[in-house]
Amino acid sequence: MSSIVERKKLIKGKVVLVQKSVAQIINTPQGFLTVGAKIVNNIPTLDIVKSVSFKLISSTESENPTTLAGKVGKDTYLENNVSVVRTVQEIKEEFDIYFEWDRNEMGSPGAFYVTNQMDEEFFLVSLTLEYPSQHDNHTNIYFDCNSWVHNHSCYKTDRIFFANVPYLPDTTPVQLQTYREAELNNLRGDGTGMRQTWDRIYDYDVYNDLGFLGSDGPKDHPVLGGLNYPYPRRVRTGRNLIQNKKNGEF
Repeated sequence: MSSIVERKKLIKGKVVLVQKSVAQIINTPQGFLTVGAKIVNNIPTLDIVKSVSFKLISSTESENPTTLAGKVGKDTYLENNVSVVRTVQEIKEEFDIYFEWDRNEMGSPGAFYVTNQMDEEFFLVSLTLEYPSQHDNHTNIYFDCNSWVHNHSCYKTDRIFFANVPYLPDTTPVQLQTYREAELNNLRGDGTGMRQTWDRIYDYDVYNDLGFLGSDGPKDHPVLGGLNYPYPRRVRTGRNLIQNKKNGEF
């Protein structure tokens, strides 16, 4: 790293992730064209180091006294990847990462944003920070992620992950409460729209698309998950209710 930034203002981290294999990427026409363009243009296959950024979020220092939300650090990118060539198989890869973070001003990290600008998603396994404590000792801050991260345009907000520190609701640091509430609202969803592969929403919706038989009668396709038949419930898919073939009604 550049000597311009003081050593005490750097936090070293280790990112573990799994990239999609070449076989998976070229499985679709879009993926095939993407890989072909990289070969023709001699673009490095490991462009993840230039296309995925991380930002730490403080759990002890607020951005301003009004919102109390934790301070957000600068964008930081991956470094020193171990693998050189994308393989056919999916393997865990480790990357070094260095955050510019003055602990006297920013406090202790408790969450982070990750932004993916690549066309393909990757599986983020974990982030481990070597956080400096008193007497130049280090205490690891661990983020257990285990989640796919898609292109940033798929999300309304950047993906956020929180440190592996259990809190009761009344003991959650005020600097993280705003971020946690926003993430919960995002996961709950608003009950509308077609479900996409990148959705992590756990809301429910009514349905009756369970297929047809030749002997179907007018009442063979009741709407399930609603007031009349509340169970079994089903996670929202966004598909329309189907009509009965015989009478054209729902």
